[in-house]
Amino acid sequence: YKNRWLIELFFKWVKQHLKMVKLCSFEQEAVWNHVFLSLIAYAVSLLVKLRLQTPKSQWEVLKLLRSYFYHSWQQFLAALNRVPSRKSRGRQKTDRVKLVEENQRVILR
Repeated sequence: YKNRWLIELFFKWVKQHLKMVKLCSFEQEAVWNHVFLSLIAYAVSLLVKLRLQTPKSQWEVLKLLRSYFYHSWQQFLAALNRVPSRKSRGRQKTDRVKLVEENQRVILR
């Protein structure tokens, strides 16, 4: 069952990130070509991620591969290892008690 679930996750990832949901043609050869090219793209992005031992996700590596396809390998590596200029603090928690008190003041006015 565990292996079946991993296969399901693999196909979900491929459909989401490699545009396998919408096919350009329904001829048998075109569908097979689309599947093989998607598998090649998946394998290349996985090999690059494993070879470079980057902490980035496979999706981030694939996006960079697409963006830097016509650039040099050094430019791709620079983009892959770039340190973010800003740090996101993420979604900030709101003080619910304070928010309720402010709403009550507005209602009482």
